[in-house]
Amino acid sequence: MQSDSKAITESDFAKFDPTKKVISTKDISVGWDRIVHLFETADGKYVLKKAKKDPWSISNEVLVRSMITDKSFPFPSILYSDNDLIVETFIEGNYMSQDEPPSLYKELGECIRRFHSIKTVGFGPMHEPGVGKCATEKELLTEFINLKDPIYKTHHDLKFVDIELILNKHKHMLDAKESLLIHFDLFDKNILVKDGKLTGIIDFADGRAGTIEQELAIFYCTCGKEKVWEGFVEGYGKAFDWMKVKFYTFVFGTWQIAYKAIEEGSLDYKKYFQIAKELLACSILCIINIKTTFILSLIHICRCRRIERCRSRWSP
Repeated sequence: MQSDSKAITESDFAKFDPTKKVISTKDISVGWDRIVHLFETADGKYVLKKAKKDPWSISNEVLVRSMITDKSFPFPSILYSDNDLIVETFIEGNYMSQDEPPSLYKELGECIRRFHSIKTVGFGPMHEPGVGKCATEKELLTEFINLKDPIYKTHHDLKFVDIELILNKHKHMLDAKESLLIHFDLFDKNILVKDGKLTGIIDFADGRAGTIEQELAIFYCTCGKEKVWEGFVEGYGKAFDWMKVKFYTFVFGTWQIAYKAIEEGSLDYKKYFQIAKELLACSILCIINIKTTFILSLIHICRCRRIERCRSRWSP
C-alpha cells in the first residue's frame, strides 16, 4: 500500500471493516478543523474524517445527519462513526466552479429548498437533534460575535469598520419565530458536480438550527459570479429577506476575517466590506432622516406658533 499521510491510518479504517484490504489513501482535507482521507479498497472508495483537535465537528455531523431521513438527497451515507471518526460513502464529482451550466446552480437551489423542509426549534448549534441552544436569533448573534474580544478593534482589516454600530442598527431584523435545519457551510468545495449535474453536497459538520437568510448568506459570501447567485435563487424559489441576507453576510464575513481568513487566505474581503459600507450608509441615512424630520417638525411648530402670535396681536 502507498500512503501519503500518517494522520489517518489503516487501523482507523479497520474500525469500520477489518476484512477490507486498503489499496491506497489520499489526503483530501479542505477545512481547517478536520482531516479527511480517501481510502480505496478492492470493492470501492470510502471517505474517513477525523477531528484535528475538538471532536465536536464529528459528533455534530452525526447528529445533523441523523435528522435527514430522505434518501433521495445527494448526500453521502455514514457507514460508521465513533467519538472522533466518521466513515462515509464516496461521491464522484469535482468541486463546483463558477462556470457550470446555469441549470446546475438552479438544481442546487432546488435541492437546498427541499433540505430546508426539515424543521427545528431554537437557533444555533444543537445539543440534541432539532433543538438549537439559543432561544432567539438575537441571542445567537451575541454568541456569534463577541465585541468584547479585542480582535474586532485591533485587526488591521476591521478596526476601520464600526461593527457595533452596524450590528445595533440592524439587529431589530432578527425576529424569526421559526427555524429550520441548515448546512451552514455551503460553498464550492462542499458541492460536487459531474457533467453539469449536481452529484453531492458534503460536510455537515457546521449544520445547525437556523434561518433561510443565514444559509443564503454563507452561499452569497463565497458564490463569486452573479450568475451563480441568480441561478441558485431561481432554483430556491422561496421568498427571503434580502436585507437580512446582507446583514448576515457582513456578520459571517466579519467573523471569518477575524478568525480564519489569514490562515485560509481565500476569502473575498471586498465583498464583505462593500456590504459593510452599504449597511453603514443605510444606518447613517436613517439617522439623518430622523434628525431631518425632527428639525423640520420643530421649524413647522415654530412657524405655527409665530402665526398664532401674530394673529392674536392683530385680532380686534
